[in-house]
Amino acid sequence: MLSVFKKYFSKSNLIESKFFDLQNVTKVKNIFNAINDYSSESEIRYVGGCVRKILNNEKVDDIDLATNLNPDEIKQALHKKKIKF
Repeated sequence: MLSVFKKYFSKSNLIESKFFDLQNVTKVKNIFNAINDYSSESEIRYVGGCVRKILNNEKVDDIDLATNLNPDEIKQALHKKKIKF
């Protein structure tokens, strides 16, 4: 297990830049901003296949997100930023 952590954390700057690149080439940044601006406690994270694909240096063809907001709060956050859903 330690070798897996060393493998991925030694490349952490490269991996971090790939997540930032993902925000720059898609409109996911708008969703992140909407959720993060909703309240001081709201959070949003990349999850699932997109994380695995970035770690494996594969092309990301879908983006999965998770947040601590409930569905009504997500609707309010997106509506407030004029993001259609």
